[in-house]
Amino acid sequence: MKPKELDYKATRPECIPEKVDECKFFLGMMDAHKERKPIREFLWYLSAFLCAYRSLWGRLLGVVKHRKGSDDALALEETLHSDRDIDWLRKLRNLEVHGDGVTVWVPPPFGNPLEFSPGFGLYPANLTEKCRTALRKVENIIRDAALPVDNEVTRFEKVADRLRGT
Repeated sequence: MKPKELDYKATRPECIPEKVDECKFFLGMMDAHKERKPIREFLWYLSAFLCAYRSLWGRLLGVVKHRKGSDDALALEETLHSDRDIDWLRKLRNLEVHGDGVTVWVPPPFGNPLEFSPGFGLYPANLTEKCRTALRKVENIIRDAALPVDNEVTRFEKVADRLRGT
């Protein structure tokens, strides 16, 4: 059986932190709007976050494919899919973009958080934290993927250093 061919076109590692920053911006806006009613603006920021988050995958996979080859990119894609939190957001983004959207419930003054499962209603605060957790995990994967190529300092390593704040 022929392995799946990745069609990601990104080649420039320095573009990865731009998407991370975009995700963080929308996550901050989600935080700022999670307690407000009506939640319409929260939903807009959630939709934007999910699209930025998914395009972060595309950039990361494209750069890895370009720098290290298709096998490494396929392994990275498998890593992204195998993490429950990371892949959950991909599924949520698919529901948002290709389905009827994400159901977000306005929190009652009391009650238990809902189970995180696409298609079920979620409270804004829980959803925001779930997004934050998955983004942190992707950032860790970005750092782990930034290995030297032929023992040279690459632009990809510089991106990882920028993400680490060094």
